[in-house]
Amino acid sequence: MDFSYGPFITGIVATAAGLAIGLRGFRNLLSIRASKSWPFTPARIRRMEMQTWNADSSPHHSLDLEYEYDVDGQTFTATRPAFYPVNTKASIEPFIERQRGRPVAYYNPDRPGEAVLELTGTKPLHTLAFGGLILIVGVVLIVLGTRG
Repeated sequence: MDFSYGPFITGIVATAAGLAIGLRGFRNLLSIRASKSWPFTPARIRRMEMQTWNADSSPHHSLDLEYEYDVDGQTFTATRPAFYPVNTKASIEPFIERQRGRPVAYYNPDRPGEAVLELTGTKPLHTLAFGGLILIVGVVLIVLGTRG
């Protein structure tokens, strides 16, 4: 049996990365599913703007967000917009527009300090699928590496 280190090691790394990415997507899917029953309360936006900077000759964007909400007489502060990344111009601008008016914070009743402003999104499915694809590539490389 021939053994090739290059594909084998690359396969190990890809498999580990695929598992980590897929696990993150799966956890976010579980969070979104559990959050469907979370209560909500009015939120007060303290800060919400798109930050833009140039790196590597291309613009990069991030959402600078902070909001407050009250649960049982206690005020909480949060910065998480959703269960998916809001980190591109194409995702930040519509998010900001949706939060104008009367935003609400959906909070975890077991841990009221955990909240998001939006429950929806398909990014966890994309993350799960991408992780699965990398996992498959990793396993194939491991098999190819062991066969030489």
